Amino acid sequence: MKFGICSGIANEHVVKTVKESGFDYIEGSFQFLVNGSEEEKALAPKLLKDADLPCTVVNCFLPGDMKPHGPTKDNAKLYDYVKRGLEYGKPLGLEKVIFGSGGAKRVDEGEDYYTAFNETAEFLHDIVSPLFGEYGVILAIEPLRPEESNLINTVREGAILAAAAKADHIYVLADLYHMVESGDKWENMLELTGKLRHAHISDPRRDGPHNRVYMKNADEFDYLGFLSTLKKVGCDTCSVEAALRDVDRDVPAAIRVLKTVDKMTELL
Repeated sequence: MKFGICSGIANEHVVKTVKESGFDYIEGSFQFLVNGSEEEKALAPKLLKDADLPCTVVNCFLPGDMKPHGPTKDNAKLYDYVKRGLEYGKPLGLEKVIFGSGGAKRVDEGEDYYTAFNETAEFLHDIVSPLFGEYGVILAIEPLRPEESNLINTVREGAILAAAAKADHIYVLADLYHMVESGDKWENMLELTGKLRHAHISDPRRDGPHNRVYMKNADEFDYLGFLSTLKKVGCDTCSVEAALRDVDRDVPAAIRVLKTVDKMTELL
């Protein structure tokens, strides 16, 4: 399994530390690929090339004001946005885009849930799938805890949306933090062999205002259960997604935990 860090790709110190610590890739933001400043978008490819660190995954697919459903949905705007992000991201090594986007997915008051679900599936079928096929990229639907979105909160619901899209290039993600918050179980991932294509990991326990913090020790949480299940269903990439308080401390500690647990899965 390959491991990465969710962080900005235009920060030289972060990019360098992620590479030197032993991570395989960095997970950036799709919104940066489209709307980042010209200065940062010129800098990022150079930093990644110099560090020999690909940006194979990006999250934060849609901004909150660009909904794939409802009265404000604009297919032409969505198409242009997605294409611009893929055009910039492909030379960086982009392979997977994560569709968490709680604000964009959220069904607003007065909006019909079933219509919103169907329109989101249509967006994936009509816009995402053709463009992602053109660029050789896949999308992974990320279930979020109910506090962040009322549309797609469990891996099963993510699989249902992927199936409803009736399209290629659409898969599912499992995020340890959101699974814990939503009461989702590791065994539910076993139903998604071949469909669960990316994961996010962190210490999901609440730590004051800093929820979802970096892992410090392999035995502090059931990381073994999570990673071993991911391997069973064929998931090949997992990124740390948490509050990065201290780059020089948190990043090396996280890869030590991941490599320790990864070795433990081989003994199961």
